Amino acid sequence: MEKICHIRGNKDYWNCLDVYPRFKSKKKFYRFFLAVKESWDEALNIPYLEFRKKIRDIVIRHMQEANYFTTILQDNQECKRYFSNNTKKNILFYQQDDDDLFLGLRYKKLYNGVNVFQYSCIDPLGIRRKKGFHIHKNLRVVNNRTRIQSNQCLFIPDEILHKDIINLNIWDSDHTDYDALTSKHGYFFYKHPISLQIYHLHSISLWKSLFNNGQTEYTNTNILKNYVFQYVEQLEEGIINNPKYKNQVILLHLKNSLQEIINLYKQLIN
Repeated sequence: MEKICHIRGNKDYWNCLDVYPRFKSKKKFYRFFLAVKESWDEALNIPYLEFRKKIRDIVIRHMQEANYFTTILQDNQECKRYFSNNTKKNILFYQQDDDDLFLGLRYKKLYNGVNVFQYSCIDPLGIRRKKGFHIHKNLRVVNNRTRIQSNQCLFIPDEILHKDIINLNIWDSDHTDYDALTSKHGYFFYKHPISLQIYHLHSISLWKSLFNNGQTEYTNTNILKNYVFQYVEQLEEGIINNPKYKNQVILLHLKNSLQEIINLYKQLIN
């Protein structure tokens, strides 16, 4: 069986701020985000796009060192080419963003179909999730429908699921598209995570959340820099070095990569 990982994002997006297809269509938010990026580039030591690329490099290197996947598709276009040129059905397929950390799998046996795992995340300042490190023991269900992130799900498709993956344009799909697949095909749930989602400062969804809540003051360079100081302090002292989490297997397993990420964040302000 070929084990395939797709790292989500458009090819070379760090050269032209073209992260995913629908990004620039949100015009009011896009203008706000460009202003934040301008302030970032002025106030911090590493330009925004360069910082994203450095985080991405850490994540991909970590993925390669895990030595689990036989094929790593490093952008949306590469993923599309793979499914356009291959008719193999006997595959394992997993997607994640280029700033999350892959944990690996405990189980040797996986089911054919949709395999869903517990969701784990770090949100140092509590912008998108509750502040701190968390594992969701159960799936989130809204209006009798699951809410699943791509990085907590992998497929071992039969012929029908394989066809649906392609029809969904999985290479350009949003996290929420996974809900349609679980609704149609069902899923098998495992009570452990396979990845750690980090709500990074460069995350577009984080800035979108702040924008939607009317928190637009971060275009001010002094306010932005103070925000980064708080983030780095909470990431290191509030989570990684917090005695509360010292026995968390996930954080211990990812210790080296997390420390590398923290060191990179420190370079923004030191």
